[in-house]
Amino acid sequence: MKHVDPNQDVKQRSHRKPNYLLVFVFLAAVTALEVAITYIPGVPLAPVLVALSLAKASAVLLYFMHLRFDHWWYAVIFLVPFVLVIPLVLVVRV
Repeated sequence: MKHVDPNQDVKQRSHRKPNYLLVFVFLAAVTALEVAITYIPGVPLAPVLVALSLAKASAVLLYFMHLRFDHWWYAVIFLVPFVLVIPLVLVVRV
């Protein structure tokens, strides 16, 4: 009879090392894009900048807070409020 370790999946996921350099490059690129967008006339700044800021915040939450490697439910708990705040920001702006 084969022995099955109930924590095997957790052990395999727990010590994967994220590529912090790639995350840094992503954050720097999105920041450069945010700055560039402010110089383009006619672009609705609020929705575009909020969406890009949410992408950056999600990357920080997922990688630097290690939510990417925890149970998916923890990521949902942190990311759902970000999605819900978008309509709030757009309504307050009007």
